[in-house]
Amino acid sequence: MIKSNLYQKWVLSLDSATKRRELFFSQEYAKSFLIHTAIDAKKNEHTLIKQFDFSKAKKLYNRTLSLGEAACTLSHINIWRKLAEDEVAKFAIICEDDALFSDNYFILFNIIEDWIRTNRINDIGFIIFGESKVKSYKGKLKYRIGYPMQFYPKIYKITDNQNRINKICVGELAKNYMCGTVGYIISNLCAKELIKYDKPYWLADDFEEIKRIIEDQTRKEIGIWHIYPRLVRERNNIVSTLEIERKKEQKNSWGFFKYKVWTYIKFLLKCPLIYFFLRWKVMNQANKRAEIVLKDQINKNE
Repeated sequence: MIKSNLYQKWVLSLDSATKRRELFFSQEYAKSFLIHTAIDAKKNEHTLIKQFDFSKAKKLYNRTLSLGEAACTLSHINIWRKLAEDEVAKFAIICEDDALFSDNYFILFNIIEDWIRTNRINDIGFIIFGESKVKSYKGKLKYRIGYPMQFYPKIYKITDNQNRINKICVGELAKNYMCGTVGYIISNLCAKELIKYDKPYWLADDFEEIKRIIEDQTRKEIGIWHIYPRLVRERNNIVSTLEIERKKEQKNSWGFFKYKVWTYIKFLLKCPLIYFFLRWKVMNQANKRAEIVLKDQINKNE
């Protein structure tokens, strides 16, 4: 059992989002989360312009970020600040109020306990256990293909209600992608480094950029771990104001259009390599099975 003072549990929610909070706290796994009030972009435009570096963000993302996106990043940073100020807590578990927990969510604490038991708790930079804009906990197929998990992930086996054994994989990806901030863990070390920025410029779920920032500052490698299948996903039947704002900005951005086209081209270039690798793997397994069958037949004939 993990000591409760070793971690914080937060759900990020706007003051006005009463229905979303009701749905969130109606779930058994959500009961012990504390509410952190998110910054309302509509009421804090002047503050956002002052505190967020929109110019640097535009250079990085090839488009103008919306006020809602800036508010989202700054809201998460405010939680990170609370963690950094805590001298005991090693990490924080953070969800957004549209999080939908899977039945396997309990495994998250088994994974953390395993890391504490093996003295690897300081290896945690981020653990991404949730994903946005997906219809199942498996996530989007194009991301599973385009951003594969590196070799030899840690595998946890759990039994569901129907006595079926499910596998939960924990590992680092070849490259991180923007999977949302609906459910993740951040370490105290990472929180302390990220709050040093006077004017942040990154999106809250740009874990690749966040990793680069922390490693540049500390000169140490940090781990950004992913859990598959996801333990949390975004509710599909809730309309996101942030998503509406983001789509408006993207429609009006020629730079973003060029960026997306180039991203799809790179993805398509990857596909033949992935196809031939999978084909080789399948053929190799088929040949091995054929050899076993052949040996069995020879043994029978003898």
